[in-house]
Amino acid sequence: MTSMFSTSRSTRLTCGFKVNTNSPKWHKSMTKILNKIKGGNFWIDVDEGMAYVTGLGDPNKLLKFMASRRGKDA
Repeated sequence: MTSMFSTSRSTRLTCGFKVNTNSPKWHKSMTKILNKIKGGNFWIDVDEGMAYVTGLGDPNKLLKFMASRRGKDA
């Protein structure tokens, strides 16, 4: 698991990520990726094609993690 939400530089954050919904398995892949984030909560807005992550954490760590997963299967 990736711990985004247990650093000394934690701030309350909510981040939204646009999701490519063209893949038939996009929802399953995104859920698998987001489940790897320890200590945060997430929800997916299927109609808008957005995934949201919220919690106390380091936004830079979260962005690096999501960027590392870009274009990869979970």
